[in-house]
Amino acid sequence: MKALTPGPRKDHYQVVIIGGGAIGLSVAHHLAKLGITDVLVLDKDSLVKGATGRNGGGVRAQWTTEENIVLAKKSLQAFRNFAGETGHNVFLRQGGYLFLTRREEQLVQMAEAARFQNQHGGRTKGT
Repeated sequence: MKALTPGPRKDHYQVVIIGGGAIGLSVAHHLAKLGITDVLVLDKDSLVKGATGRNGGGVRAQWTTEENIVLAKKSLQAFRNFAGETGHNVFLRQGGYLFLTRREEQLVQMAEAARFQNQHGGRTKGT
């Protein structure tokens, strides 16, 4: 394991994070925002070298529960703010989904879901 935290390595840290990918670095970032900076990040290789470095991520905003819609909206706002907070470009590109159907009953369900999402602050277009 390599220490990814800058500076000389100590014998003791308040928090040790195993993994320098998206989740481990997000935990370190949020701890720092809370004032917890005695943190060591360890990884077998280097920052975002594993799965995080090989793929693009996505935050889906279209859900069928109010809780998930609220969480998705907060997640999107966090991504929008991240570059300004850290000085690191995450290359955020917002796109969308296209759902198609040939069945009338599924079209009705999709229209109901779009109405629900819009009622809870989503930006979903229906038929």
